[in-house]
Amino acid sequence: MHPSTFIRFALGLLPALASARAMDVSLGVVYQDEETVFELPCTNTEKQTYWVAAADSSCDCLKARFTPAPLDPGKTVRLRFAYRSAATGRFSVRVQLHGPEAAPVYAVHTVTGFVAPRDWLVSNSDLPKNAVIVDIRPSVRFAQAHIPRSLNLPAFAIRSRSDLRTHPLMLVDEGFAPGLLLEEAAGLRRAGFSRALVLEGGLASWMRQGGAMEGSESAPFTVTRLSASDYVRSSRGTEWRVVEIRGRVPGAAPLEAAAEIERTDDLANVLSALSEPAPGRQTPRILVVAPDEAACARIEALFGARNPSPVFYLTGGRPALDAYRGEQAALVGHTHQFVQNRPNRGRPANTGGCGTCSRSEVH
Repeated sequence: MHPSTFIRFALGLLPALASARAMDVSLGVVYQDEETVFELPCTNTEKQTYWVAAADSSCDCLKARFTPAPLDPGKTVRLRFAYRSAATGRFSVRVQLHGPEAAPVYAVHTVTGFVAPRDWLVSNSDLPKNAVIVDIRPSVRFAQAHIPRSLNLPAFAIRSRSDLRTHPLMLVDEGFAPGLLLEEAAGLRRAGFSRALVLEGGLASWMRQGGAMEGSESAPFTVTRLSASDYVRSSRGTEWRVVEIRGRVPGAAPLEAAAEIERTDDLANVLSALSEPAPGRQTPRILVVAPDEAACARIEALFGARNPSPVFYLTGGRPALDAYRGEQAALVGHTHQFVQNRPNRGRPANTGGCGTCSRSEVH
């Protein structure tokens, strides 16, 4: 290639490379040996049309399922992909969307989640005989509401209980972070607890289906309230579908991926539509962001027990989430002022594969 041709080619890439967008996308819990089809967005922020022709991923478990197409300025296209793994565990795959050549790169996504066999998740009605229910929540929350005769043990302490190895173990928490609990079950199985299971939907589902409860506040609303920090921390391992009731939040920017409604009465159709799981994926969790706790209580009374997806309520509503994110942003900014970045002299954190398999080929 003539040097001047190379310079023109390189300069032509600069706008697209500079505008490449990065996004983390969580699939939540997906099922072993089942194909999970999903979509990733790509937005043209340039002034000219370009072609989205291909995608590179860091593992063969994730494959592109779209055909090359032109993308006009200011437009967004959602491109289909499929993930499937024969192994179990947490996965992370890096995906680059690009043009006809290996560059320019238009978008970079990191797709995460947890692969589990379907039979690791058990409903109230399918609880195995002689199962030992282990509630891993903090003791304060356990005292407020728990299943009768359940043990209150942190996950790390279960491994020291050799007397539990011969029993089916049912791990229980609130139910808003199934991937984290399945990860604990996988660790216990590797440690010799071969029948470690997870209660589908957690305590929220157990209570709404009429399961017996004990404690000082044994009502469904007790375990369905979610703090802003819990929501943010669980987002990488949980598929959240957010509903924001905006009647009392004038001028606020919408939440990401939120279905916005003005009145509680409009929830019936919204919840029904959002509750449908995608093929190969676990039932999604629904987060309701309401103006106040009284509104959350009314929603729970109307829809909690009969909605197929576990519904949770953001404690403190939108102001609490905005405040928490503001604090985190300030903390990150403050840290960057005093921490000097040093070059990484070791190997890259992800050299290939998705984390659940041994494949590392880039295709």
